[in-house]
Amino acid sequence: MGCVATVALTAAACGGGSSGGSASSAGAHANTSAYCNEARQVQQAGTALAANPDGLSNAFATFDKLAAVAPSQIAPGVQTLRAFYGRVLTALGTTRPSQNPQALTNAVNSAAKGQETQLRTAGQQVTDYTKRTCGIDLGGSPSRSTTTTKR
Repeated sequence: MGCVATVALTAAACGGGSSGGSASSAGAHANTSAYCNEARQVQQAGTALAANPDGLSNAFATFDKLAAVAPSQIAPGVQTLRAFYGRVLTALGTTRPSQNPQALTNAVNSAAKGQETQLRTAGQQVTDYTKRTCGIDLGGSPSRSTTTTKR
């Protein structure tokens, strides 16, 4: 169950990447700082969601806040994911994922239908940007050391 919920929250675990931007240095830093602060909230909500899948709407609400402060270079990807999460909630309705895990799987599949490629691309853009800029992994992958040592 937690895995399905994590996949729903972190569709960001799939697809391509991008970078760029031309905002002023001060404005970009303020925007980046706000974005990273909200990204931490999204990450914490994802962790809480694994323990309580019925908190899906609260977890997705943190993503709304992330979308509000997303830098221009990833704002379209964040909005794509935000719309996906809204469709998941609509498809799920009042069903409690803890009581009906299959309903969550069905809601995710229904919300993604026909947009799998766009969701993978948007998800990877958001994941890559957030990891590179904030040092936060929204992809839901387990923590692993990526440090390599030359001998």
